[in-house]
Amino acid sequence: MDGLSRLQFGDFEYDPAAFRLLRHGIPVPVEPKALDLLQLLVERAPRVVTKAEILSIVWKDIAVTDNALTRLVAQLRRVLSDNPKAPRYIETVTTRGYRFCEPVVRIPAAIPVPRPHASAPARPAADPGSAIQPASGHRLRVSTAVGGVLLLGLAAVTAAWFLRPSTSAHEASGAPDVEKLAALRPQQATTGKGFDGFLAFSPDGKSIAFSSDRSGALEIYVQGVAGGSTAIPLTNNGRHNVQPAWSPDGQFIAYHEMAGNGIWIVPSRGGVARRLSDFGAHAAWSPDGSRIAFQSLPMNDINALGIPGSLSTIWVVNAFGRDQPMPVTTPGDPPGPHLTPAWRGPRDLLFVVPSGTIQGNTTSLWVVGVDARERRELGTHRTLSAEYVMAPGGRGIYFVSHGTNTIWWLPLAEDGTFSGEPQPTGLATGGSKIAQLAISQDGRRLAWTALDSTGHVWAADAGPTGMAAAPLTEGSGVRFSFPAPAADGRVVLVGSRPGSNASLYLLPPRAPLRQLTTDSRNYGGPRWMPGEREIAYVSYHDERPGFWALDPETGRDRLLFLLADLPLPPGGSQPSSAAPSTNVAITRDFTRLAWSLVREGAANVWTVSLHESRPYGVPVQRTFEREGGSYPTWSPDGRWLAYQCAEGTDTHVCVTGADGVGRIQLTREAGQSWVGGWGPDNDTIVFAARRQAVWNVAAVSRSTSIVRTLTQFTEPRMFVRYPRWDRAGNRVVFERSETSGRLWLVELAPVHTGGQEIRR
Repeated sequence: MDGLSRLQFGDFEYDPAAFRLLRHGIPVPVEPKALDLLQLLVERAPRVVTKAEILSIVWKDIAVTDNALTRLVAQLRRVLSDNPKAPRYIETVTTRGYRFCEPVVRIPAAIPVPRPHASAPARPAADPGSAIQPASGHRLRVSTAVGGVLLLGLAAVTAAWFLRPSTSAHEASGAPDVEKLAALRPQQATTGKGFDGFLAFSPDGKSIAFSSDRSGALEIYVQGVAGGSTAIPLTNNGRHNVQPAWSPDGQFIAYHEMAGNGIWIVPSRGGVARRLSDFGAHAAWSPDGSRIAFQSLPMNDINALGIPGSLSTIWVVNAFGRDQPMPVTTPGDPPGPHLTPAWRGPRDLLFVVPSGTIQGNTTSLWVVGVDARERRELGTHRTLSAEYVMAPGGRGIYFVSHGTNTIWWLPLAEDGTFSGEPQPTGLATGGSKIAQLAISQDGRRLAWTALDSTGHVWAADAGPTGMAAAPLTEGSGVRFSFPAPAADGRVVLVGSRPGSNASLYLLPPRAPLRQLTTDSRNYGGPRWMPGEREIAYVSYHDERPGFWALDPETGRDRLLFLLADLPLPPGGSQPSSAAPSTNVAITRDFTRLAWSLVREGAANVWTVSLHESRPYGVPVQRTFEREGGSYPTWSPDGRWLAYQCAEGTDTHVCVTGADGVGRIQLTREAGQSWVGGWGPDNDTIVFAARRQAVWNVAAVSRSTSIVRTLTQFTEPRMFVRYPRWDRAGNRVVFERSETSGRLWLVELAPVHTGGQEIRR
């Protein structure tokens, strides 16, 4: 908003300069946060404003629950005398957010406008000859005299604009004008039910490269930015190619091959591809085009990048020579996975390091010298994520904020350190999640992938010809996950919708799904307590993360222990970056706990005793993997621990005795093997297996190491997670999710970026 306009709607007027709401000229008492929310809804009218967007803008860096937003909306409706069942002002858009539906009129603050009498019509009449345009497209009838005054006022505003100083505060700092960003209208660049994502701009800005599964496999496509351009496939090998990156001269495109792993380059006009590295992902060209930086951790699926439990480092390879890739960072220094490199000049690389702590997740931004290997931390913030791009000039980065699904701006000083607090841009986005940001070389365009995911709990039942898989839950726009089966056939699981909290659900045999929790807390990692009358889960109660137990019949819950109560061994260690919902395992009798800790750069499994469901004693290390061991799970009899062991960029199923003796690696095939749970025979371990970029459920025998594939899925945009055997051993329950993606673009001009105003 320009700061000079008042906003009139119905019987009300909002004056941003005075920060007050008036009704027929009389101030209406409203708390400040409610006025912030009203201003946001009115400015964006008639567009839907998502819950995540509201939370990120109205509350900025303050973590609040959905209840705070619901309370403010209810207060505004009381003030506006609005009926939520037949809204005139604020409409609830189910699962998305809110829309301001009354026509809004913008009026220059210096212009006196006749106040309507209480008996006057609330809505202005339409008039094609009006001089003032409501945001909804309707026109307001005004007299010729008022129109003349308006023209004078507008002339004064126009003169003030042209007489403004040539360099604004935004230009001086390199920060974008957030107010102008929020007013931009992004355009959806692709449509369809499949996946289009990982957009990259050519150096001249006239073409884009992106990954799409329109041929059945993920391939790289190139097309012009101009409307009506045809997408031409650049690769067609069926190896699921993603993350294209143009060379600075526009002659080549680097990309990551998911099926075979590694970094490849191909001429941008077509030709023979050449592999530069047999591992790694997220390629980034140096400014002179001679080198490519990448992270060692591969792409395991096409979803938004979370916090991986595996380590990752940053590497550099010569783009056209035959040199071997060289590491730029070392494992565990700094602690955590090193992700998404971006060049900051010819010799320096930015990268991010996400980390999980007992109090929550934070992400730090680092810079490392490619030649000298000197590194330093530039700053840390809980909103920062690995989904970022650097603006031209290096004066800041755009990033997808943790938990809000909105694009934020972080200003950087000349030395790369944080020069201010991150702030939301207010850019309108589409999709349940946004990821894979891209910015053109001249800073004129910003792009991202809008992701929509639907996850359901499936069951693979044993039959005469194998395992027949079918969904147990239904519905769109919801993700059901973390299934935990009981002996009597009940399954407890987690369900969540975009922009809402994750709740616990119970699926009884041959009965409808029942929601167990309805409050604003997030619930995760459910498992049955001994006797299967209570469900243990991970949650935050009063900002205290810990394990709690819920009685599904009465709804009563009780504290088991706080995560802060978990003892750390002497000698220095820290929790793994993996979430406690998946990284903490408890025996069926609740007498022992296993979890992954990081020491000397490598994660390994430690155990501690439980007394009355509370940890006590000193933790004991049970695995000794040089490249990492995490995500433990106990055998039903408590004698064995299965866990995920790392070998290069691959992961495998490993098992050891509960006392740490008898380590065996059960899988050898290249790919990912993510441990799920044990069968009732204390021998079979079920896991999520990624082979050739496709996820399926598999099982391996502890005694024979024989692997069986239990499902036959073939699409790379679908994945499986958290497989669990039921207690009878005749079926496996698991999450199966499907992700679609569409490309979005926004023209940033004339937003201030990199210290200059971008103009056409």
